Amino acid sequence: MKIRAFDSISIAVLYFIIGIVLIIKIYIAFSHTSDLAGIEEATFYNIHKIFVYGKLYCTSPDDFPYTITPHTPFYYYFITSLSKLFFNGSQSEMYEQYVFGRLVSIFFVAISMLLIYKSLRILRLNLLLSIILVFVAFTSLDNHIFSMRPDGLKLLISCLYLYFIIRYLIVPRRTYLVLMGIVVSIGFFVKQDEILISAVGSIILLYNKKI
Repeated sequence: MKIRAFDSISIAVLYFIIGIVLIIKIYIAFSHTSDLAGIEEATFYNIHKIFVYGKLYCTSPDDFPYTITPHTPFYYYFITSLSKLFFNGSQSEMYEQYVFGRLVSIFFVAISMLLIYKSLRILRLNLLLSIILVFVAFTSLDNHIFSMRPDGLKLLISCLYLYFIIRYLIVPRRTYLVLMGIVVSIGFFVKQDEILISAVGSIILLYNKKI
């Protein structure tokens, strides 16, 4: 299908703006601030504990040093396992750890936007409208999604889950149901509120009488 000149220019402009925003996010990832959003210090502290103790050693929030682990352990072990390929967990590597965690989140966001685009195209939305919706989704994300937190991974899990739902609605294969179950289970261990996306998915499938 041929793309009109106006659509071509619009798509080029949208790609350009998305590229600029992405570059800005990467630039911000190299910031020396200890908290872009969402209390990144807590994430670093828990990562460092895994480096030191070999496990996520949790203490009572009523005792010194009066800290809590705000999320399920999955993300901490996941990002620490990746970090061990490059770092040894020393305090002198604190800045590098922050940058690495933020870049990983940016990668998760990029894959999420690709999944959103592919989902929209599967639903037969035209190219320009699909890119506009991806543009809106990408530029509306808050900084905590791009910070060293589990939110970037949670976004990826959510987008992957919805992608498999759409694929299943188009071609109801049992494989997609299995993949949905695996993805949403992992998502629950990333952040507990991911269970909400499974509820949304179930409603969509029931409404379409696919389960």
